[in-house]
Amino acid sequence: MNELKCVGCGHENDSTRVFCHNCGIRLERAEGNKPTIAENSPVLGRTSGPVRRGFFGSGGGAGSIYRLLRSLVSLAILGALIAVLIQMASEPEGIPVSAAVNETKASQLYEAIKGFADTVYPRTIDLTEAQANNFLASRIVPGEVESGLLRAKFVRALVKIDDGNMQFVVEQQYLGHSVFMVLTFVPKPVGDVTTGQNTTSLQLVGAGVGRMSFPAVLAPALQVHLQGVIDSASQATDLLGRADSLYFLSGVARVGWNGTKKPGG
Repeated sequence: MNELKCVGCGHENDSTRVFCHNCGIRLERAEGNKPTIAENSPVLGRTSGPVRRGFFGSGGGAGSIYRLLRSLVSLAILGALIAVLIQMASEPEGIPVSAAVNETKASQLYEAIKGFADTVYPRTIDLTEAQANNFLASRIVPGEVESGLLRAKFVRALVKIDDGNMQFVVEQQYLGHSVFMVLTFVPKPVGDVTTGQNTTSLQLVGAGVGRMSFPAVLAPALQVHLQGVIDSASQATDLLGRADSLYFLSGVARVGWNGTKKPGG
């Protein structure tokens, strides 16, 4: 069988071919030497290998675009979920470091607050963040607590006092990793129509885990989860609840009792 040499790449082609089997350019031949294409001869430079279906494949362009968009959406959701988990696992900013407990100072603070709450004269005390946290550390002992399907280890409870609000933070360990749960409170004056005197309570306005804030509507659910820890600090919170005024400043809670007598009375 005569062969036809490609002038482009030099490949020897069957004389019946129109295009080069190797590079695909049109084969040049002498005038009158027309090719006779057999029924099973390759045409237009195609090989006998698998047929390439292009970018969109056999499913068509619309189906491939849909699959691509679905994959992108899935990746976006996965990325958002990972970001949320990282935020929840991170320690909130400004959390006070653990310090050695001073039992003497904690007892002295309690007696001072108790004396102010029972006094007949007006009294005001500035309770610092460090004093409050030392008292909490002396009254709430670390240990294991049940938490849903996981057994959590209670590490500590503390407060972070900012202008206008106080954050009650509970650190627990799950599988050896610390998780910080946060409840945010603001002072709420309560008037007693019977006695005409005011008392103060704390109003829950927010919550979060780690650096992830939750909508206010979810705050009560987290409060229920931490109620056991909150109850453990009730010895101090009951006395503070008898205060007539409560203000949160940066690092300080200013607590006041009006008393039943005025100075010089």
